[in-house]
Amino acid sequence: MQILESQLRQHIRLLLKEEVYGTMATVYHGSLQAPEDFLKIFESGDASNYSSTGWKTGKGSGSSYGHGIYAVWTKSDHRTFKGEYGSWIYKLKVNLYGFIIFDDDICKKVYGKSITPLEQMKLIGKGHELRKANEIQMNAISVPIIKNRNTSSLAQEASSFLAGRVNGIIFTGNEDGPVVLIYDPDIATPLAWSKLDSRNRELGPWTLWNASEIKQSLKRAGKAGAQADAERLQSKERLQSKESVEKIVNDEVAFNKVFDKLNDTQKQEFAVKTTNENILMKLSIDKRELVRFTVAQNKNVSAEILKKLANDKSDVVRQEVSRNPNTPAESLSKLVNDKDQFVRCLVAVNENTPTKAIVELSLDDNENVRSFAVLNKNFPPNMFFKFIKDESVQVRQNIASNENTPPEILSKLVDDKDSNVRGNLLGNPNTPIEIIQILEKDKAAMNVHRFNLNLKQMQKKWGDSPYRTFTPST
Repeated sequence: MQILESQLRQHIRLLLKEEVYGTMATVYHGSLQAPEDFLKIFESGDASNYSSTGWKTGKGSGSSYGHGIYAVWTKSDHRTFKGEYGSWIYKLKVNLYGFIIFDDDICKKVYGKSITPLEQMKLIGKGHELRKANEIQMNAISVPIIKNRNTSSLAQEASSFLAGRVNGIIFTGNEDGPVVLIYDPDIATPLAWSKLDSRNRELGPWTLWNASEIKQSLKRAGKAGAQADAERLQSKERLQSKESVEKIVNDEVAFNKVFDKLNDTQKQEFAVKTTNENILMKLSIDKRELVRFTVAQNKNVSAEILKKLANDKSDVVRQEVSRNPNTPAESLSKLVNDKDQFVRCLVAVNENTPTKAIVELSLDDNENVRSFAVLNKNFPPNMFFKFIKDESVQVRQNIASNENTPPEILSKLVDDKDSNVRGNLLGNPNTPIEIIQILEKDKAAMNVHRFNLNLKQMQKKWGDSPYRTFTPST
């Protein structure tokens, strides 16, 4: 699409105004680089190879979500406006059409309603790309967006697939709120810059870039168009190894030759697909949290590697260790006292966890941990009676669901005040027939039971939801 000079002048006038809603958004980026260096990205259209312009994103995790321009949605008291990524703050205008959005509010602004990232892919004409996603990536983009929920873990899992196929992604971070990651600098336009005062951490006045400085950027945006062009985007990838990961996924010699040239996306692909012990061992000590996280998910990873990763500094890595069925009992027992409640939850439900550790977790102060412990099929049947009066509804619900709960314990839950507990009894094969007959007259319990049956049918068809309720390390 060619942009005319008259249109260019009109765009400049519009862009220099403050907030524009809908697909056009104002976002903010913190950087170590001064304006004259930062502007080179928009002159060259190259944000993928930072060394080409001397530009750097700052001190953040960077390529954990893919290389690009990391910006935030709002001016507030978060890391960008504290100067943690650099004292130069840039105001950018970006067209969000062609972005995949993991934030509920922003999704509604751009697409008119809250839809899954998978549905967004289809809406922007990228449905044909979905066949190239692996199981982990497909799970991450299939999850419904939940309002006010941290979605950085989902975006992280999906980013290795989305980078190079869409214009950018938007997710809700733990400390920065909505994060706008722009993969393609051609569709963003720099508006103004400011600088934080290092003494009082206050933001100085905004200095507008003049029309001549942003003209080149607008021309590039006009040629790029609104649609994400996968071929053009993928040509911007920072580094491509000469051989595809698929060809050398288990070849240790070839892996070692290209290792120093691999980007995070390629390392993650190795971590997902390889069965080679030495390749997994090398990736398990990688400095990137995402790479170690993916190693811990690998179904072929050895007990030795999982034992080491059980001591990882990252909460999300230890969570995946706690989840992995190959994690040795010794490591699971040590994780019983982990500071992260979600690690303890996952240890509690892991079928490899020793009975003694499960019992210890059933006494945890956190109700989520206790509820997972009583759900474990290895929980001692003679201990269920201690929990039928537990103050936590979740604990009682899971006792009612556990198919190893003795019939005499299930019978005592028939008068539970919570309809979900009573409804779960209806689905437990151990529930005595006389209790079933009583509950069949309980309208609230029957509604819960029908919902549970529908949910099981959906899970059988689509698989369990991969959405994790825990907050990842950031």
